[in-house]
Amino acid sequence: EMTFQLRNCEFAFECSAKWEKLAETGKSNVRFCNECEKEVHRCDTDAELLQAIRLNLCVAIPSPYPTDEKEPARRLLGSMRIRS
Repeated sequence: EMTFQLRNCEFAFECSAKWEKLAETGKSNVRFCNECEKEVHRCDTDAELLQAIRLNLCVAIPSPYPTDEKEPARRLLGSMRIRS
């Protein structure tokens, strides 16, 4: 289970799209959102998330909220910013 140590960031925009429904791009950690017309980068580590924030990329991160045991862990999608 992934836990992010970054505590000073927040979603500037949170997307309602689901990672599983986004178009595959040929890269396992990048999918394409047809609604926003942007690539979404799956971040599995703090370093990946920090780099994505620096590059102002849309991200998919594991949800910190508990989910039903029968369903796969949901990912939160959107663009993040450093909290000021």
